[in-house]
Amino acid sequence: MTLILAWLNEDSTAMHIASDSRLSDGANTWEYATKLFRMYPTDSVFAYTGDSLFALSLIAQATAVLHETDNLSNSNNGGRAPGLNARVAALKKHFESVMQAFPTDWGNGATVLCAGYDERNRRCALYEISVDQAGVQDQLVAMAPGQVRCYGSGSLTAENLLQQNPGRSIEDVLTVLKNVIDDPANDAVGGVPQMFTIRPDGTSAVGFNATVNGHQESTLFAIPLRFASKMSKVEFRGEDLAVDRYLRAGGVRRAMQADPCQRTANASPERSIPIASKR
Repeated sequence: MTLILAWLNEDSTAMHIASDSRLSDGANTWEYATKLFRMYPTDSVFAYTGDSLFALSLIAQATAVLHETDNLSNSNNGGRAPGLNARVAALKKHFESVMQAFPTDWGNGATVLCAGYDERNRRCALYEISVDQAGVQDQLVAMAPGQVRCYGSGSLTAENLLQQNPGRSIEDVLTVLKNVIDDPANDAVGGVPQMFTIRPDGTSAVGFNATVNGHQESTLFAIPLRFASKMSKVEFRGEDLAVDRYLRAGGVRRAMQADPCQRTANASPERSIPIASKR
């Protein structure tokens, strides 16, 4: 299942949204599921809880449709860009028509979260769009500085930990997320963290360095990275959740050593190197 945490910093200048990366159907688990998505071409972000096929279908359609619109795709136009509320209202109308034809045995429902900086209202905002066969409901979530909103199957455990630990720094809240991920009693929450930070001047992704198959790897949206790029747009955090560096050299070198066929005379240094199987 899922744990998503969304919170404003103490002075309301940024919103953070983070999640785990495990998918589970009771019989199978997968640790590398992306659960946070950019609402391209805007700086807003999608997240979801509930049935994955249901939610991912909605997010993929929403991104595709918004990208092609004349106005809703405009993220910043000197204060004249549509507000996040306008995008949410349009998505609600779209979801209402789409879900009428969604096969009932493919999923029961999902909550899609839309987070972003609302250019019209000059504030970070979080919306919930709850979708099931009965209909679509949306609401603006009341957010106070330092308040953490919890969603998903791990939310009760996270709320209890937040009550015990009043700190609301990024490290404090991520520690709560990591504690739930590491708790064997919450077997539906797991993997590595993933995160976005939303500010008035744009949205940035946060990657996490973690032990993957016995090696220290940099991950982004739960995906172990194999890029020679410097990934300078991304802030990375270590297993202690402090700001860290991108483990580019180690990851690329290990992949190439594990699979010498990837070393070619004219290979581009910016090319992605496929994940090699462990021998």
